[in-house]
Amino acid sequence: MEKTARTGRSKLPVFILHTLVIVCLAGAFLTGMRIASASEPQSWAAVITAFLPQGNVYRWHSYLGAGILFITVGYVIFIAVSGHYRRLKRLPKQSRWSRENLVRQIIAFGLVLVVLSVTTGLWLYLGDPGQYRSLVLTVHHVSAWSFVVYTVVHLLSVLLAGGMRRLLAIFLPRFTQPGLTAIACVAALAVAGWLYASGNRAGSELLLHYTQAPVALDGEARETAWAGIAPVTVHTFKGRNQGDDGIPVEIRALHDSHYAYFLFSWPDPTRSLTHLPLEKTEDGWKVIQTEARTANENVFYEDKFAVMLSRSSEMAGAGTVHLGKGPLSRHPDSAGGRGLHYTTNGVYVDVWHWKAVRTGLSLGQADDNHFGPALPSQSEYKRYTAGYQKDPDCEHLVRWEANDYQLKPECGGYIMNWTLYDDGIIQPRRLPRDIRQLQSLSQMDRDASTSDQGQWWMNWNNTVRYNAETDTLPVGTVIPSVLSLGPFTQGRGGVDAGARWADGRWTLEIRRRLQVNNKYDLPIEDGMHLWVAPFNHSQTGHAYHLHPLRLSLEPAPNE
Repeated sequence: MEKTARTGRSKLPVFILHTLVIVCLAGAFLTGMRIASASEPQSWAAVITAFLPQGNVYRWHSYLGAGILFITVGYVIFIAVSGHYRRLKRLPKQSRWSRENLVRQIIAFGLVLVVLSVTTGLWLYLGDPGQYRSLVLTVHHVSAWSFVVYTVVHLLSVLLAGGMRRLLAIFLPRFTQPGLTAIACVAALAVAGWLYASGNRAGSELLLHYTQAPVALDGEARETAWAGIAPVTVHTFKGRNQGDDGIPVEIRALHDSHYAYFLFSWPDPTRSLTHLPLEKTEDGWKVIQTEARTANENVFYEDKFAVMLSRSSEMAGAGTVHLGKGPLSRHPDSAGGRGLHYTTNGVYVDVWHWKAVRTGLSLGQADDNHFGPALPSQSEYKRYTAGYQKDPDCEHLVRWEANDYQLKPECGGYIMNWTLYDDGIIQPRRLPRDIRQLQSLSQMDRDASTSDQGQWWMNWNNTVRYNAETDTLPVGTVIPSVLSLGPFTQGRGGVDAGARWADGRWTLEIRRRLQVNNKYDLPIEDGMHLWVAPFNHSQTGHAYHLHPLRLSLEPAPNE
């Protein structure tokens, strides 16, 4: 950057752009590392996680990225109009490795890093790199860490070339070229603002085709109506157990003027149903798990799939994603340290959580939930979930009566088969009424890379109350951890689902009313936005995408 010999001060445009680039690059690096640490716990970013910002980091990162783009455009305009680009050329009368030429070459290298960061960032922000996503993310990540090294090298080169006076000169502006400064800033602001707005728009349109034919929720998708629809593919990424290339989710949609039907299909090499099973040991019953207490179980967990409806199209989850161990002050930390879901403007977004064992294959439903304002913790024994809550339902799904838990037929749902969770010894609630129920589970394969066999839940009516004195099951016996009570009948029961896994692929069909009458369930109508998140036997490590699909309903023939 320029410093005049006469005044020891920099030109006004150089001062503004240089100051902004320091702030924006530092902020973008820190927010980018927070995003990386949430998706990749073993990355270098995790080493500095204690120093990283928390909260709606995606929003801040996009603001700072727009700032870097503003600086880049502004600097290009400035050097083109002012002729400042000549000062970046190597001085021919000096050695290539002279102090002055070295400073200029290092500055030029810094510009290359900016271009790499801006280019890869824009590609990720505005579109889907598809098969090149892994490469683009790697380049983006490497260029970010390179700025750390570059900053040190750049400072040292300037100090060697001109000492502290030259280093400080950049922060002492000479108020010249105000017209050029204004033109560069206005043009750069227009470009950066347009691109930022473009990035917060929805992606592709998902058309809900009209049908009069009935749709069976069986995961087979045999209906003629499905066959005539080309799928919209959403590329999700950064999920646990899902590889570097991510998971493409194919989506089709129908409606019959009363209900919406969605068909989701995604690759998954294994059918994962061993959901935190219980094993009898010499010391008592234990939960088979690796990191369940910290909500980071990625081995003994069911496959899942989440769908979100929102009015907002703000990138990365409509403003509901807040990263970090404790993004909320005066509230408990997130169990896994990755972050929490909640809204900050009082709105609600609709979430349908299909859980292969707990609600899917056992109940034929997806759990109807929502993200809303963060609530206080209800219990020190339960994982804190902030604004991620179940739709209003029965406070307790079973009741204590006649020295035993009894079903509440007005509720339905599922409960876990322990009185209080612990990583050590637990007490089951129920044991199977007939030991033959467990025959298919006795040879449980603990290798998560193979598909599970058997039914990994127990229907309540096929169980008896646990009694330690009459527990004669042999050591080594494995039983399911999920007790199925029948379909949800209240707030959590508004989403019906049928699924099938075959040939390394899940196919999931979901049905829900188009119009609903409560604040937690959003209507399915033109202009709403849809997001998806597949889980591969992972408790919380789902894949995600940055931009939603925009819904559009095909009119019925008589409308």
